[in-house]
Amino acid sequence: MTKPERIIQQLLESLGFNVKNHKSRSKLDDKNTFYTETPYGTKRLDFALIPHKLAIEANGDYWHATTNNTINSGQLKQKISDAEKKQMLITNGWSLLVISERSLSNFDKWRENLRVWILETIDL
Repeated sequence: MTKPERIIQQLLESLGFNVKNHKSRSKLDDKNTFYTETPYGTKRLDFALIPHKLAIEANGDYWHATTNNTINSGQLKQKISDAEKKQMLITNGWSLLVISERSLSNFDKWRENLRVWILETIDL
């Protein structure tokens, strides 16, 4: 798990959600559990609240090229993959929140933003 993913896990747990690896997923998906590294087509979702079709992606600054103007071929490939994943999710009725590593420096602000986004997106 990357540093931004660990921070997002802490945020979700501080809001009362469970966070588990997708390999521990049961047939009856828990409406209060975000699963990590969940397979979705040819992609993987960093965090997925499956019954509500809610996904959170943690974008590290380097690979997702959020801190510089020039990108290398690996970063370009990642940007294309991110765009494909976003389109696939939206087409299939998922809500997606992308959080950049750099923006996670204010834990309390993100905790509130995440709480509001989840409550506005789903009906718990």
